[in-house]
Amino acid sequence: MKKKINRYNEIINLGLQPVSNRYNKSPNKECLKTDLILEQSSETGIIKLKNSRNPIIYKPLVKWIKYNEPEPHLDQFVNTILKKYFNNKKIIVGGISSKDDSTLNRFLKLGHKIWRIDEKKDLKISYGSGIETIQHYLAKNRLIHLNKKYDKVDFLVVRHIWEHVYNQKEFSDVLKGLIKKDGIIFIEIPDCRKLLKSKDITMIWEEHLFYYTSQTIITSLRQNGLRVISKKIISYPTENSILLCVKPYKKKRSLISNLHNLKKEISLGVNYGKQYQKNKKYLNKLFSVITKKKKEIVLFGGGHLSLAFIAFYDIYKYISFIVDDDVNKKGMFMPGSSIQIKSSNELTNKQNILLLLTVNLTSEKKLIKLIKKKYGNIKIKSIFPLSTYSIFKK
Repeated sequence: MKKKINRYNEIINLGLQPVSNRYNKSPNKECLKTDLILEQSSETGIIKLKNSRNPIIYKPLVKWIKYNEPEPHLDQFVNTILKKYFNNKKIIVGGISSKDDSTLNRFLKLGHKIWRIDEKKDLKISYGSGIETIQHYLAKNRLIHLNKKYDKVDFLVVRHIWEHVYNQKEFSDVLKGLIKKDGIIFIEIPDCRKLLKSKDITMIWEEHLFYYTSQTIITSLRQNGLRVISKKIISYPTENSILLCVKPYKKKRSLISNLHNLKKEISLGVNYGKQYQKNKKYLNKLFSVITKKKKEIVLFGGGHLSLAFIAFYDIYKYISFIVDDDVNKKGMFMPGSSIQIKSSNELTNKQNILLLLTVNLTSEKKLIKLIKKKYGNIKIKSIFPLSTYSIFKK
């Protein structure tokens, strides 16, 4: 019997784009670029980057770049897990990266034994290495060493890495090898449904190889021999968190997609792609009109979301500069561009500008109040479609 071919359909082709962590000290300096093509499986509805490169190549060249994940939900989650699966007995809990530390510490404070993989000693990589590096080196050839050094765990914490993993089959096999016979693996990932529905182009990031919803993540895990025993969605303004407790399948299972759910997932991807060109045309027309009136366009925040907004919509020529008070970023230029990152003091005495926020939606209202109090009645919008202040709301 022939193996079924998993066909992928292209959603968006963004072409060659600068890697978002390659800040430069001089303008228009050449930097590492990568092809960004978003595609969707017609068999599973899973959305991913086409011909994706192993994220190890995106390792930052500087140590100060950090990414934070939402955590308010972890206290309740830990208590629920202990009660539901372990009858509040003492257990062994493991973790694989610094993303897991805050969860591990919650278990430790409750008296449970914990360990976490040591990047330098166990994986032979430098301390502070990012997810893009850890996912590459956490391979089967390290499993014998890890099993000798660490006890197998009742509960393994794996937060915000699955969507980055280049070889998910090998990675999942390593995870299975770290847990006890009846152990549980906790996987947390971002839920892209809101971003897909709102047609937010900043969802796409070279380090995220996969873009899951609460439906497609289950399929992905099943493809890699993991069955979901519980799933919980934690609501956040832009991007929900999906919390999954999984166990290895004891027998190989066939993958049968629910046709109704599959059609909805396919539609989500197709509509996301269709809106991209419309948004691009709208922004370029709008910003052309604004700049012709001698008004400056400035972004607040110099992270990868800002670059995605500028680069994917190709609006470089309309952006005067970016405001960010991070001492590491001030004076630098955005990757592959002449757009400089400056202090927020540059907003002083600048009334004839449009300021575009790239901050978390929960911070917008407070930030707008502070900006207007300090710099006057500046016109402020947000780059995010889900924001109350969205630039896309006409």
